Amino acid sequence: MPANPERIYEVCHALLAAVSTRHGGTLPDRQYVSAGPPAWDCQLLSVHCLSTAGYDGNLGSNVAEANRRGAGFAMRSGQFGITLVRCTPAVPDSKGAKVSLPTVAQEEEAAELLYTDATRVLNALVAAAKADELTGCHSIAFEGWSVIGPDGGMVAGELLVRVGLVMGV
Repeated sequence: MPANPERIYEVCHALLAAVSTRHGGTLPDRQYVSAGPPAWDCQLLSVHCLSTAGYDGNLGSNVAEANRRGAGFAMRSGQFGITLVRCTPAVPDSKGAKVSLPTVAQEEEAAELLYTDATRVLNALVAAAKADELTGCHSIAFEGWSVIGPDGGMVAGELLVRVGLVMGV
């Protein structure tokens, strides 16, 4: 089904497809649009909408014109989170009851993967936007990236973007 700019769910799928196809590294097999932040049940790539907002004056002249005509009951932008959950190094001992400390090399390998993900996810979105592959996204802006966790042997990076939606005009 082609993306429809009037459906937030489809915008989430466009963002997910862009990251999935343009990341350039190894991604978890589990990839989906989630209803809010994803549950950390395994390594995963997820996209979700955090919020929507009305007209902010930065989405182009067609939106500004529509707003002047009184079309004030429309979502103009949305904040989306792209979450990539990875395993953190933990090595069970021979009895499986305790966890020994990972080596420095294991810790740094996990850190390199997490920090590389941040750049690769952003670069994937920029490339998809330049190629006009983000159907339903009339503009896209980087808002931030942060580490979440670690928790339960996993750690995540979440990239936040603001997407111009131009809905209901």
